[in-house]
Amino acid sequence: MSRAPGQAHHRQRGHHRVPAARGRVEHGEVAEAGQPSQELGARGREIRALRTNPAEVGKVQPHPANVSGLVNKPGLFTTLRVRDGAIRFWPAHLERLRTGAAELELRLPTDAQLGDAIAAAVGDLADARVRVTLHPDGAPSVEAAAYAAPAAPWRLRPVAAAPRRDQVRLKTTARGVYDAARRAAADVDDALLVAPDGTYLECTIANLFLVDPQGRLRTPPAAAPLLAGIARRHVLAAARALGIDAEEGPLRPREAAQARECFVTNALFVAHPVAAIEGVARYPGGALAGRLREVAIQRATENRIIP
Repeated sequence: MSRAPGQAHHRQRGHHRVPAARGRVEHGEVAEAGQPSQELGARGREIRALRTNPAEVGKVQPHPANVSGLVNKPGLFTTLRVRDGAIRFWPAHLERLRTGAAELELRLPTDAQLGDAIAAAVGDLADARVRVTLHPDGAPSVEAAAYAAPAAPWRLRPVAAAPRRDQVRLKTTARGVYDAARRAAADVDDALLVAPDGTYLECTIANLFLVDPQGRLRTPPAAAPLLAGIARRHVLAAARALGIDAEEGPLRPREAAQARECFVTNALFVAHPVAAIEGVARYPGGALAGRLREVAIQRATENRIIP
């Protein structure tokens, strides 16, 4: 049966079916009309699992600063995609949560508890965007909404930023640097953070890749002040599997102007083409991005299957 582009396909998932909920999610709680899902059973009962508005799942509430100007202990989150019952890149997401939770001293549920909570939040959605958040002041939360991958290539706007590595190397709810950059690029698809030395870092929700005139893959180094994402890692592995030279190193506007292709990566769409970096270059297509996306997904054989 055909359906309109972007329309969610629903399927029955037995006792994991969750009534749709709408409203604004704030620190894992549902404001206004949103409703938590049903009880998760003994293994998952302490995790808040809920269905929410698709526009809200990608939002992280601003993290408050204390009176001295220092940011209080942040929460930790990861955003993942569940498609036809498979949690894409599940081992990598678990690794991210474990590493961050240990460093920030946050309570991490068992793998089984997290899996149950994700299943309950996703319910009968065939394609879902899910955010798992570990809060410093309470139980973890899982939010899910229908997901439709972006159709058109992105436009990026360079925005000056000066993040410290300790601010961005973990995926925390302290996102002031990203939020400020996003506000400066609200009328395009995303901001491209530019360090004080003129090098490109990343976008607010994705990592940056260029394909140079020789066909080599280029991306900013993981040692830079950026979040080295899960899809970034898998795309680099896919490039190696295809015999494509891949290099991590500083990228500047001159490299972007000379590149024959540009794309961005994150765990939801894996790799997505960029049509233009404002004031720098336009790009004709995303052939390599599509190829790397397919190979990265094919090689991700350890996805957890929701029962």
